[in-house]
Amino acid sequence: LSENSPVQLTLFDEEHYFVVGEKASSYVVNDASLVFTTPTEISLEEACSGQHRMFQAMFLGSQEQVDSFEADFGQEICQRFSGVRSQPVIYEAMPSGVTKAFALERLAKQLDVNPQEIMAIGDANNDIEMLEYAGLGVAMGNARGLGDVYKRQSFFCSITLILCRLGTWKSDNIYPLLFQIFQAFLQIGCVMLRINGMFEFLS
Repeated sequence: LSENSPVQLTLFDEEHYFVVGEKASSYVVNDASLVFTTPTEISLEEACSGQHRMFQAMFLGSQEQVDSFEADFGQEICQRFSGVRSQPVIYEAMPSGVTKAFALERLAKQLDVNPQEIMAIGDANNDIEMLEYAGLGVAMGNARGLGDVYKRQSFFCSITLILCRLGTWKSDNIYPLLFQIFQAFLQIGCVMLRINGMFEFLS
């Protein structure tokens, strides 16, 4: 698909951030830097050889390029994979049925934890299912594309929490306060907490 579009195809195994068939663009380089790595060029033949156990693909480009890619190929991708526009410059594809909620549910069952005892934190479209699954879904202040959650989930509440830096605060005083806040939210059900402030923990 990427051969018919200006977006670049990237693939992931447990150790590598691959870019397929061409030199990494600035979008790919920047995204790789966010996970403290650099992209490795790989041919399409090697990517398909079975030598690497790939678990995720991403298509990266400018917002306009990814808009066009999603419009042209998004429906086709979603027929075979779990596709999602996670960022303005990224379209992701995972194995069919695999989402962050799927992984969280598997982990919860292994640990014998009830979903209502879980707090999930996310900032993008690929976090929506996970936020809906958890008892407490927290949308970060930089969250994009999560407006649909507010519309679909009428039982979610949205608030803005700002903690100001006070010279007399110590880090061990903040944690009990946060715990009390979250505990209060849990008592009224599933809550979408949108944080637009910054927590500054003082030593």
